Amino acid sequence: MSRIYSYINNNRKLFQNFSFFFFFDILNKLIPFFILTLVAKNITVTEFGELGIFNALSYFFVVFMSMNHYTYLSKEYYSVSFNGDILFYNLLFQNLALSIFVIVFSFLFSAVFSTGIKFPILLLAGISSLLSSLNTLVLSYFVTKQRPIFHGLTNLTNSIALLISAYLFIQVYKLNFYGRIYAQIFSGVFGLLFAIPLFFKTIKPLIGKLDFQLIKKSIIWSLPLLPHTLSFWVKSGLDTLMINQFFDKEYTGIYSLLLTFTSLWMILINALFNVISPEYNKRMHQNPISFDRYKRIGVLFSLIILVILFLFYFSAIFFTTIFFPITYLKSLDYLVLILPSLFFNAIYIFLSLYLFFNSKTTTMSFISVISASLHIILVFIFSKLHNFNYVVFVQSLSSFIMVLLLLINININKVEALKKYE
Repeated sequence: MSRIYSYINNNRKLFQNFSFFFFFDILNKLIPFFILTLVAKNITVTEFGELGIFNALSYFFVVFMSMNHYTYLSKEYYSVSFNGDILFYNLLFQNLALSIFVIVFSFLFSAVFSTGIKFPILLLAGISSLLSSLNTLVLSYFVTKQRPIFHGLTNLTNSIALLISAYLFIQVYKLNFYGRIYAQIFSGVFGLLFAIPLFFKTIKPLIGKLDFQLIKKSIIWSLPLLPHTLSFWVKSGLDTLMINQFFDKEYTGIYSLLLTFTSLWMILINALFNVISPEYNKRMHQNPISFDRYKRIGVLFSLIILVILFLFYFSAIFFTTIFFPITYLKSLDYLVLILPSLFFNAIYIFLSLYLFFNSKTTTMSFISVISASLHIILVFIFSKLHNFNYVVFVQSLSSFIMVLLLLINININKVEALKKYE
């Protein structure tokens, strides 16, 4: 008992940060759930599928707008070679420049190749992606600076704005799934306006002091991760578009709802990593922990995830049964098929801490591409066979393979590293 007390006392700041992150995260969990029930009561399952297609397009844009800048910020902020605030300021500029390029290029590409995507959807997806990537970078900055209150208030403000605007656009003005899109854009603007005063004082002296070498270094570090990030879009964006082609629109809606459950789960898991990630990167820069200790933490983390996943599953069933229209309950028949993917996605994030810090970006991209390629091939095969159960289970299978390959690679590299000192 005394050892446990001593551990908590020595890591008081860590537990304090976790408490703040977890408190605000619980509040932020409730709001998206209320919005989900609001959306479900006002749009059909088929229209939910249309919303899923918009989200798939937005996710695709975010990949190229952000270029994983939030990961690079977390990894390099405490580097002794430069001021972390300068890096944040330059990444903001990089984000804006890439976003303008992506939006303009998408318009030209759609016009030349006649993709069939309507101009309003393309424009709304571009604006939503820009705001999302900027907000993610700002929130990552607060996490990295270990400012849980700033992070929590900004996130909460964004969520409250989303809830109010969603109610107005969907419930009052009856704008169907477009109302959800407008609410997402409004909340992104509102959240960013709230956050700017919280970090502006820090970056004000840096305005105009662009360091293109930092930007170049960030992009070079991020480029090998592009296939890696796109592979995640393949597994939650391209497959949605494919299901929309091979199945009835209702199944696109069911699959989009399952992906929504997945996103709610990942928000919960990210609450843990909002504490773990900056602490890990900071300690690795200052006083590196051993690989064996990292593995022991990983085992404990896996057990905690299993308990949380068990509670999440039954909570999802309970609340969906109570709050959702009967037409949405069919999604529960498939929920158990994606549970393994939720577990393996959490394990993947834990493993990524080690790989990102050691700049194993090419390795991660290679493994992710293998996993995504297998994923989309199987989705295509099972879609052609019209077996929706197998299509859903592919999420779990491809996530397992990705984690398995990562574990094999990490252990091989560990053995090779030990041989150098023999």
